[in-house]
Amino acid sequence: MWDFLNNASVAAFVGAFCAFLLVAATDLRRRYKLRTLLRYQVADCQDHSRKKREAVQMNLALIKKDGRITDAPFMRFLTHGMRDYALQILDLLDANHKQGLDALLYWMEAIDELLREATARASRIKEFEVHSPSNPQKDIEVSRYIDALEEADRNLGYVADLAGAYVEGRPHKILEFYHPMDGTKRNGT
Repeated sequence: MWDFLNNASVAAFVGAFCAFLLVAATDLRRRYKLRTLLRYQVADCQDHSRKKREAVQMNLALIKKDGRITDAPFMRFLTHGMRDYALQILDLLDANHKQGLDALLYWMEAIDELLREATARASRIKEFEVHSPSNPQKDIEVSRYIDALEEADRNLGYVADLAGAYVEGRPHKILEFYHPMDGTKRNGT
């Protein structure tokens, strides 16, 4: 038996096999670390949505109280990085985590689009103020601008709550959430 084990081919095989196990263990550890990083990114988006909401509320106060408007753009959510992490660890996520993350990413991207449109409206309103301040189209744009900001305000609150549920390990709460279309209280979180 010793003669069989004292062979260069067997030694090479054992060395290669040990290297394979080391690479496999390192890869598995890296993928679990990516899962943790994904959770941290969702937590960052939760904080980002709170800060975005504060900026939206500030813009609403400016237009409603002072009649002033700002067309400063809002920073977008970093959804591409989260999608990339999720694809790399797809087999480590259960169905609730996958679907909950997809729902969160959809909400974040939809809010980003809503805020982009609101910023474009603000720019148009500023142009009206310069070129024709008494234009009736300006009042329509202001009303739509306020509606977009109010919708973004509500939805950013939902995203913050739902991201918190994901971070706490309760992604099923995202899937159970029903958006109140009539302004009633939200459920699911």
